[in-house]
Amino acid sequence: MEEAFSRVEHLALLSVQDQASNSSLSTFIYSFFPFSHQAPIRLTGVWSTSTSLQHLFVDRFPSFEGYQFQIASWVDDYPYLYLTSGETDDLRQVRELQTGEASGLQVEVLDTLGYTLNFTYTMMTRPEDWLWGELQDGAWTGMLGKVHSGEKNFTVNFFGYNLERTRAFDASSPYWMEGYGLTILAPPPLPKWRAAYYPFNVFVWGMLCGRLPAGGDWVDAAATWCLAAFILTTAYTANLFAFLSVPAFPPRIRTVEELAESSLRVTMCDYGEFVPEALNVSGNQYYRALGTKLDLHEEYNNTLPLLINGSHAFLESYSYSRILLKLSDYDVSATYMLKEQLYPAHLCWYYKKHSPWKHRLDRGLVRLVEAGLVGHWIQV
Repeated sequence: MEEAFSRVEHLALLSVQDQASNSSLSTFIYSFFPFSHQAPIRLTGVWSTSTSLQHLFVDRFPSFEGYQFQIASWVDDYPYLYLTSGETDDLRQVRELQTGEASGLQVEVLDTLGYTLNFTYTMMTRPEDWLWGELQDGAWTGMLGKVHSGEKNFTVNFFGYNLERTRAFDASSPYWMEGYGLTILAPPPLPKWRAAYYPFNVFVWGMLCGRLPAGGDWVDAAATWCLAAFILTTAYTANLFAFLSVPAFPPRIRTVEELAESSLRVTMCDYGEFVPEALNVSGNQYYRALGTKLDLHEEYNNTLPLLINGSHAFLESYSYSRILLKLSDYDVSATYMLKEQLYPAHLCWYYKKHSPWKHRLDRGLVRLVEAGLVGHWIQV
């Protein structure tokens, strides 16, 4: 019975009692406060015909009263959640993290909400199955599996809204918007000897191949030609100096459409995200083309060399890509990211279905977003 009451957001217990003073009956309103250490069932008022719903169903979660939330986490999610030490070897062991071991946007948000709403929390280094979280053979894996089974209360990692998840979980208010970025090796500069014809396009070079007329107007034509030759020579010399000073590059791939039509393949780490499957079944022909060219690997040490040698584009969440490439041991100075992102979506937390207290955390999230603190923390 207590478990059933704990899963309900709005609850009122009515008790009709005889008032000895005036021999009349009164209806007292009680409610159950799950996080209360003392007297979880409390009197909240006396019912009358003028009692509003707001006074009948009071907020049962004004404070979490020091409750410790169990968070399903994977602390390899820059800039949202990561180990303070930066030692990725620590992720090989599944364990509960101590205070101060994790950093990132989510730690800032949780610490702020915890101070305001009076709760603490614990995190784990990673899921045992090394999966982010998806529905496989009717069961949820990874961090979402921990929440769905009730072993953990909610997750705070990089998760966006989708229909499958919102059917199985309660989603929080959105706190950020981001998608998946594509990183490509920039093409090398063209040989300098080809700079001799860069100053002019094909049309101008074609004009230089004309001939003088055979009639009597050749003097006027020659004068015009001499003036044009002087202008062209001056312009050519100036532009040639510029092209010799600054290397010329072939056109870069700028859009997903161009990438899909190119010979480049795509590589990504396989950690249980929805992207590989979504690309293969997408209604967008260019997304499907990327899905057919997608090569999945278990570790970044297998994907980044493919990016460096120019055979593959690297696919990963946008912010994580930027930080990963900066912190990696590979020379990625010659790479660039497409401005266009795949599957941009609002990010959220996922709670176990029918978590009646989620509205308290949602209000806090919204206030932090509106105050600009989430944007500030994610840039730091």
